[in-house]
Amino acid sequence: MRTEERTIYHCDYCKKYLLLKSSMLRHESTCKNNPDIKLKCRDCCYWTILDKENFVKMVDWEALGKEKYDGYYLKEYEKEEITFSWSFHYCLKHEKKMMPPKAFNGFYGIVFRETENVIKMPTENEGCSDFINHKIEEKYQNRLAEAYRQFGDKMLKKENYTQASEFYNKAIEKCYVYDSSMYDACIEAREMIGDFEGARMMKEKKEIAKYEDQGYDKETI
Repeated sequence: MRTEERTIYHCDYCKKYLLLKSSMLRHESTCKNNPDIKLKCRDCCYWTILDKENFVKMVDWEALGKEKYDGYYLKEYEKEEITFSWSFHYCLKHEKKMMPPKAFNGFYGIVFRETENVIKMPTENEGCSDFINHKIEEKYQNRLAEAYRQFGDKMLKKENYTQASEFYNKAIEKCYVYDSSMYDACIEAREMIGDFEGARMMKEKKEIAKYEDQGYDKETI
């Protein structure tokens, strides 16, 4: 039998351990629990994610390859114009689109903040003065419901009915008080995108909420 003593390196931010110090240093620099990397927004009740948006961007891949990738660039992108989808984070408090630090600084030569008015998401160490942990969200549900509703109204005016429907639905889930106009707005948005089944279900949900608000048990409806 042979025994061997070895030094084990444990990550300061998670349960991972490795045998090589260099490997652990690399891991800690990218560990999702590292406060220099972990996004503060994900634990905040004002944080949400928008639907994917389609973008068309002009990119000089050959020039980019020479400048940043030592002449190497992805062959499938050997064209000036590319189309891709991206889901933005969104802050209901500031009504701004957000991106993680790495994406905010740009990738493959594409920098959204130049054209989309996007703000960088703060990390744990950077902090945010408007942060409210979602675990104590119940105290702020009515205020959060109003924020969702206002954003739904904005999406409706922009004729972005899919996102309007989603935000109205979130507002309904958060609001303690029955509000028929909120249901009507959600129904309208779903009908505009052709989701008639979803609109029908929302009408039924509205009727149940109406009777519950009047003191009836939904089993008697």
